[in-house]
Amino acid sequence: MITSITLLVSAPLSAEPRPCTLPFSDGEHIADLSDETIDESSGLADSWLSSNRLWTHNDSGDQPRLWALDKLGQVTTVVHLDGADNIDWEDMAIAPCSADDPSPCIYMADFGDNNSVRDFVTIYRFPEPDLGDEPPASITIDDFETLHYAYDTGPRDAETLLVHPTDRRLWVIEKTGEPEVAIFEIPEDFDHPEPHVVSSVATVTIPGALALTRMVTGGDIAPDASELSFRTYTQVYTFCIDDPDDVAAAFAGEPVTTTVLPATIQGEALTYDRGDHSLWLTSEMIPAPLIQLRRSEAEAPDPDPEPEPEPEPSPPDTAEPPPSEDAGQDRRDASQSHRPGNDPSPGTSGCSCSQTPDGSSGFFFVALLLLCLCRSR
Repeated sequence: MITSITLLVSAPLSAEPRPCTLPFSDGEHIADLSDETIDESSGLADSWLSSNRLWTHNDSGDQPRLWALDKLGQVTTVVHLDGADNIDWEDMAIAPCSADDPSPCIYMADFGDNNSVRDFVTIYRFPEPDLGDEPPASITIDDFETLHYAYDTGPRDAETLLVHPTDRRLWVIEKTGEPEVAIFEIPEDFDHPEPHVVSSVATVTIPGALALTRMVTGGDIAPDASELSFRTYTQVYTFCIDDPDDVAAAFAGEPVTTTVLPATIQGEALTYDRGDHSLWLTSEMIPAPLIQLRRSEAEAPDPDPEPEPEPEPSPPDTAEPPPSEDAGQDRRDASQSHRPGNDPSPGTSGCSCSQTPDGSSGFFFVALLLLCLCRSR
């Protein structure tokens, strides 16, 4: 199991913090997904029709299907897309169906291309199924829209789809091990018969010494479009959107910092909760863990702090008897017991939090990262 640590870069807090200036707290492992046929959960989306429903899907090698699950990981419904292909489904999102129809549609991105050989890739769009209070075990959808596009510089691999929650604009973030990553805006034109040719509209620099830690594997835009987040196998980055009409400009800003646990192997899915701006994550594990990262609370400064009381005068010094030899020995014993390398006795507090892992821990982490890379190909 790869142990991945999510780490963000901090941005200064403003006088009136926006949600995206606050980091996320450590994640909570809510549950494992109940259906082990979800063996490569690559995308995740929070339902617009039910506050207790998430959608997820597998990537390449699976049927063209997705699952509805509750927020305790219990799968309720499997949805088949009759007539669609799953060459390499890698991400999904929910946004309005059209300018005239604010009802939600699911956007399914079949744009994975590990070997960079696909002449064009595909995004499917169809209305989010209303499963009601008693969801059926399975349903089939055969009415969906299809959008094809190609990159102007040739085939690229991608695993991150961002769809604006009000105006349906689409962006794709490429997946590469390079420090600089390209972002592409995709025309929202599902009626176009030929593939659109798209160019990069922005870039973002991903820190990290290993190429594996710079591969962007999933993302989402917040429900109010105030921020966006994307993840790699080991990190999550959250950017403020200052101008809703220029989302691509957000990538020039500084992301917010959060260290997230628990860690997972090959984490590829991320979505915002529409109710509280928390994040939901899954990964390509069996069973797939369902993890929630909640927004941290800001500590507001006291506008009118009370002055600290002045210290009372100390009593006059009194003469102390000279220390005995036994007392000196006691102090020497106490000093010796707190030197580095001396373990505290059972039941007492020590300095374990200042200890660093030994060299084998770092080797183990790198070995697991390499295992993750093998799985991703």
